Amino acid sequence: LSDLIRHLYMSRDGSSNGSSNGSGGSGGKQFPSPDEVLGRIATFLHEEFHASMVIDGTLVQQLSLIESAEEFCTRYNGMAAVVRKTKKDVGMAVDMDDYGVNGRNGSASNTTTDFPMSTPSIALSSTETRFLIQKPDTDNGGGNGGGGIGNSKSTTEGIVVQHEPGRDTRLDQPEIMATSSSPVVTSSCPGFVCYVEKTAPAVIPHLSTAKSPMACSGTLVKHIMASSLSSLQSQSRNRENATVPVAKIYHVAIMPCHDKKLEAGRKDLAWESGDGGGDGDTEPDVDLVLTTSELLTLLSDAAAVDSASSSNVETGSIGLPSVGDEMDVDNKNTGADAVRSFLERVAITEPTDRMENTLGATGGVILLAPMDSTVAADSATGQTETVRMIGSGAYAEFCFRYAARRLFEYNIADETPLPWKRVTRGGTVQEGSTNSAPAPIRRRRAARGGSVAHSDMAEVVLYRLPDDSFSLQPQVLDGIQPQPVLKFATAYGFKNVQLVLMKLGKRGEASGDIAAAHSPEYYDFIEVMACPSGCLNGGGQIRDDEKGARRETPVETRQRVGQNRSVMNAIGLRTSVDHSASASNVVSTAYRGESESDKQAPLSSGPFGSEARKLLHTRFHVVPKLELSTGATAGVAIDDTVW
Repeated sequence: LSDLIRHLYMSRDGSSNGSSNGSGGSGGKQFPSPDEVLGRIATFLHEEFHASMVIDGTLVQQLSLIESAEEFCTRYNGMAAVVRKTKKDVGMAVDMDDYGVNGRNGSASNTTTDFPMSTPSIALSSTETRFLIQKPDTDNGGGNGGGGIGNSKSTTEGIVVQHEPGRDTRLDQPEIMATSSSPVVTSSCPGFVCYVEKTAPAVIPHLSTAKSPMACSGTLVKHIMASSLSSLQSQSRNRENATVPVAKIYHVAIMPCHDKKLEAGRKDLAWESGDGGGDGDTEPDVDLVLTTSELLTLLSDAAAVDSASSSNVETGSIGLPSVGDEMDVDNKNTGADAVRSFLERVAITEPTDRMENTLGATGGVILLAPMDSTVAADSATGQTETVRMIGSGAYAEFCFRYAARRLFEYNIADETPLPWKRVTRGGTVQEGSTNSAPAPIRRRRAARGGSVAHSDMAEVVLYRLPDDSFSLQPQVLDGIQPQPVLKFATAYGFKNVQLVLMKLGKRGEASGDIAAAHSPEYYDFIEVMACPSGCLNGGGQIRDDEKGARRETPVETRQRVGQNRSVMNAIGLRTSVDHSASASNVVSTAYRGESESDKQAPLSSGPFGSEARKLLHTRFHVVPKLELSTGATAGVAIDDTVW
């Protein structure tokens, strides 16, 4: 949304274009409020594509954030318990080779815990995985008579295991938790996840299992709100007992990244169809992904048709064009001015944050969007926190504040920005911006004889002071150094992705040195994005050169990303999750139900509870070698392989 607003309403010099109904901008000009633009987009999608519901991404972002934060706190506490045991039992080590098959020789099993985390696997659905087990070929003659090469022969067996959907239960095993609970690395970037699954299998246990906001949206619509959708459909059509089968719900996600199309195709995010046919068909959480630039194309085409039809009316043509009519739209202006003018003539759908028993006020479309800016950090106390729309999903920012309060009872005031610091090549840090967001760091040539900030990497630390109080600044008391208890980082761009993976490889997991793996010099949580500057610079975002005649220069890229960030600042605090008894928005109702005593809520066990682990979490895989991912071993005929 911020990128679309930037493209339509901001010029390249940072000023705003042609609207007076806004909430931001510079030079005395303003652009429309995000709610206004989103309301018009919702109406457009309904009128053009018959969308019955449009969901603001920041609403489902709440589910991903709260699950990520709860998962981190659980893993942090689990790791702390293991470290305490290690300090009492010096020399304790975990032999990862002893965990898993252990003499079973790859024999079939009904549980995933019978396979080590390093076992290559292929997802068949959210509840079914094929593990590929290599075992020695005992029928090749044995001994030394095989000429050397024959002795090393092995066979590969594909074992299909059915399991509960969601989080991989192997991660809760003490042996795995001991070496992979820290750091927790975000998994909402599909490009990074794909890279890890193919090249860094040891990092897979570190990935946060919380689904991305896009995947959470599919789960919310197809599995959590399905009954509410049925009720709405029944009332709107004056029918009783109307149902909305999951297969009849078509979920389209509009994302800033092309790789989100790959994420939508993950079988871990697809469910058995449940039609009883037994044909193995699955129903994906996300049916189609459009990028921001593709949304702009749809708007541009609609603006061209609208302009052409207006011209026909003005010149005396009878009626508006219908499907199949030929129209002269080639010479019509389809740029930002035309799209902006077109949108200003589209009605605004008013948002709601709860499932009303009536359809939307405009054109029969429901617009679900957050209505305030607080997130409850604790369902028992009702304490709330504010989410700032910063970074790429606000994972590091939100989880740091959440963990500081939850783990150490240290409350960071909403108005207090986190002191993010820039990480340099040499490991030192420089003070970041006074803004609460991690300061963007431009890559520079390294100076001779020293190192300088060169990438989008920043960190923030919570310290325990010698008097057992906590501080965001490293205060030395009586000559005693403070102890870091929470150390979070953001790492954007592929160079930093490689740096993170390199550092993870040095943590001592391979040797089972648990205490070294939890050393204060390492991070507890890392928000990783493959794109420099994060999702604001996603590959699916709008480039200002609409015709693609030339590539964007680095200066233009920084300018565009900076403008996107300014729009995000204008959007400000828009996210709301409230688990208190008085809450009734969609997300809170999913956790709490219609009342505090409602045990039928889809997520009644709370954030990171048993239901949430099944619905709002996923699993990752060690991608098998190409020769093992096709053919009979993988259960896929070579002719049917999708490359």
